Amino acid sequence: MKYIKYFKESVDNISLKDKLESIVSMYEYLWQEGIDPDSLNNFTGNCSVLFVGCTKCKRKKDGRPYEFDIECLLKKLDNDYRKEEKLQKIEELYKLSLVSKFRHTKEEIEQFLSSVLNMKVTGAKVIKSSKIEQYINGWTKKPCFSIKCRIDDEFLPMDEVDVRGKNRKELEELEDEFYSYYRLIYTRLSELNPREIGYTFSMNNNSHNLDFYNFYIRLEQI
Repeated sequence: MKYIKYFKESVDNISLKDKLESIVSMYEYLWQEGIDPDSLNNFTGNCSVLFVGCTKCKRKKDGRPYEFDIECLLKKLDNDYRKEEKLQKIEELYKLSLVSKFRHTKEEIEQFLSSVLNMKVTGAKVIKSSKIEQYINGWTKKPCFSIKCRIDDEFLPMDEVDVRGKNRKELEELEDEFYSYYRLIYTRLSELNPREIGYTFSMNNNSHNLDFYNFYIRLEQI
């Protein structure tokens, strides 16, 4: 049986084995970083399908990822009736495996944003709580951070439970107060200038759903 070692591309001449190693490396990276695989076109799911029957061990109870056997896949490809389909899938996954890695950890980003997340007005913190997540933008294929923030109810004229059943007209005072702090936080974030550490930033909220308590800060790696 012929042993396939190399599959030449017209452009970069990267060996098939090297491509598979790059794919497996990205798979392990996504798992280790806790990144949502769906944000990279379901990368981990596609890897699992590609390597069916070529895993050194099954997924363990502690959540460790599969250990993919590259040599096994290479040997099986020669006689696989789905060879062309799998080669195409390898090309797709290989290109995805080349996307930029995260330059910073979640903890480092939280530290960078600490002056915003801990901002005080009249001695009290404006942001009551925050939660940071990391993902890869499905469109731009760039690493991103999303920080969900909640403004402390003490700064707003109405508790969230009192909002139920009210229309937007009845919530004008709440909306105005929310946006006054929202703009203040945006200004502070602009002054911090995330571009200095290599990120563009944006802020958004769910005010269209009458949520005048939570908002999001998003950083995308340049």
